[in-house]
Order: sequence, then C-alpha cells, then structure tokens
Amino acid sequence: MCLWDYVEDRNVIVLFDSLGNPIVGVCVVISRFALSLCVLIFATSSIWAQCNHEGSCVQGICPQPLGSCGNNNDWKDNFFNCCKAKQFDGPICDPCCSRPYFSFAGGYNNLNAINNTTSFSDATIIDIINPGSPPTFDDFLAETTEVSTVRERGFLFDAGYAFNSAIGYRVHRVVRVEAELGFRENDVTAYYTEDSVTTTRTIFDNPNFTNGSVLDTNTIRSRTEDPATGAVRSYSSMFNAYYDFSAPRLRCCNLYLAGGLGMSYLDGEMSTATTDYSVSSTSFAYQLIFGGNLPITQKLDLFADYRFLGMSRMSIDDVTSNISLGQTEPIANHSVFFGVRCRLGR
Repeated sequence: MCLWDYVEDRNVIVLFDSLGNPIVGVCVVISRFALSLCVLIFATSSIWAQCNHEGSCVQGICPQPLGSCGNNNDWKDNFFNCCKAKQFDGPICDPCCSRPYFSFAGGYNNLNAINNTTSFSDATIIDIINPGSPPTFDDFLAETTEVSTVRERGFLFDAGYAFNSAIGYRVHRVVRVEAELGFRENDVTAYYTEDSVTTTRTIFDNPNFTNGSVLDTNTIRSRTEDPATGAVRSYSSMFNAYYDFSAPRLRCCNLYLAGGLGMSYLDGEMSTATTDYSVSSTSFAYQLIFGGNLPITQKLDLFADYRFLGMSRMSIDDVTSNISLGQTEPIANHSVFFGVRCRLGR
C-alpha cells in the first residue's frame, strides 16, 4: 500500500504522502474522536490519490515509507523493516508502479469422479386380493409392488498435476484482471457401478388403481468397482478478476480472492478389461480462487492458492460398442498451486 504519516501540533494535524510532501488540507480538531476521523478521511484520500497517480511511476520513483521502519533508499530494507515493525501491510511498489505482470504456477489437482446417472423401472407386480363385484366393485382390493433402479456409473481418478500461466494487469490499488491458460491431468484408477434398487408396495381399493396407499418402501444399494487404466486431460482458458487485501496478522503477505469465467476442453481415454471409453468435449467453465502473495524482491513475488474449477456436463462414449453412455454430471477440479509472479512495470 502507499504509505502516509502525520505530525500533530496541539489541535492541528497535517498529513503527508509517502514521498514526504504535505497533503493539501489541514484539520482543526476538537476531540480525540474528531482527530481519528480526520486522520481516516485524509488517509483514505491520500491512498486513493497516490495509487492512481502515474507521475512518480513514470519517473521510476517508487513511494517509500516514512518513519523509523524505512528511512533509506533500499527497497528490501524498507520492506522487511516495516514488516518487522508492523507498520506496513503490503508491497511498497506493486500497487502504484507495477501494473502489468506475468505468472507461472504448478501443483496438485484432484478430479472428482466423472459419472452419469440413469433411472429406469424394472417391473410392476399386481396382486389382486379381491376382484370385487360389478358394477360398484366396493369390495375390490389389490396390491402392487413396483421395483425401480437408479444407476450411477463412472470413473475414479488418482491425484494428478496441474500447471497454469497468466498475464495480468492491475487496474486499481486492490483490483487486477488476468488472462490464464491452464492444464490438468489425472490418471484413471477404477470404473464403478452403483445401483439403488427401490421396492414400493401400494394397496388400492378400486380397479382403476388410483389414490393408493403406500404400505412400505425399501431401498437396497450395491456398488462394484473394476480396475481401469487411462488418463483425462483438461485445457482451460479463463478470464479472472482479483481482489487483493492485507491480513492483520500477516504483515508481509497479501491475500486475495478471485473468480473467473472461460472455456475448458476435456479429453481422455479410459479402459476396463472388456470395454474402451472416451470423453472429448468443450464446455463452459468457471473457477473460484483464494490465496496469498509474498513479495521477495521489488519485481518478484511468491504465491500459493487454492482453485476450484467447475465444468458443465459432457458425454461419455463406449468406443467398443459404439454407443453413448449419456451426459455426465458437472465436473469439478480442486487444485493447489505454488508459483511465481513477475511484475513487468517500472
């Protein structure tokens, strides 16, 4: 953040910007509360004006903090001394002087199961207990037993790896945008089938079988897994928007939240002992990001973040039988990235 300091003379306060120049405006205060309010107002306006002013950046002069924590021209000494003194909570030059940046990161990726769900009715058994007498059938009584199945089948994956690179631009002191290209890959471990078989018994008192009363419902679940091989890869192109903020207890580290929209192309080949499958599709994608950033030089940062990448439904094809298994459930990736970010501005 751009820094400011103040000097107090009785009931008068004068604010200075981070270059040591007095800010236009003097407040005459009559109480401690008014003094605090005055400082807050002028500090906010000072930060806004400094971080949106390009003059010093064009000259290659980065704002330096005032006070005992950083009173020399060495960027590294200023930064870490201020962090240690807890008088500074962000990169000195990043918000004001370094607008464009480039980043590269790699890490771990967990891909949720790729599966689809189908429902079908197996059978309906009718047991006429009493056929009744026409024409009223007042004593009619019958019981039905309906058997239905919900079948989920799909593939399970090992933990995989992921890479991404991005080029971005800071449009405001706490806001930046970027374009990102990403790659993720996970190996297949198993093909599974999970059935939920539901049996429902219903009693009817009319031959039209309407307005029945359910006697009981019973559900039995079963699951089988078969070894499988192969891999699934995804290629994503995202546009992200970031909000940067400082953490009170992490004075040398900035945190950030972000969201992104884009497209993802997923392809893969999966095989069991008897069947080959494939998936290949382009879909809408979105992601949520939370992470932290630590400057290590005036131009280079280290960062780590968690990313959730969601994709829309895709189709799985049975290559052996040349049929489609239908649409998958939405696909989810959970990733942890570690990377470096290079600020390209002056």
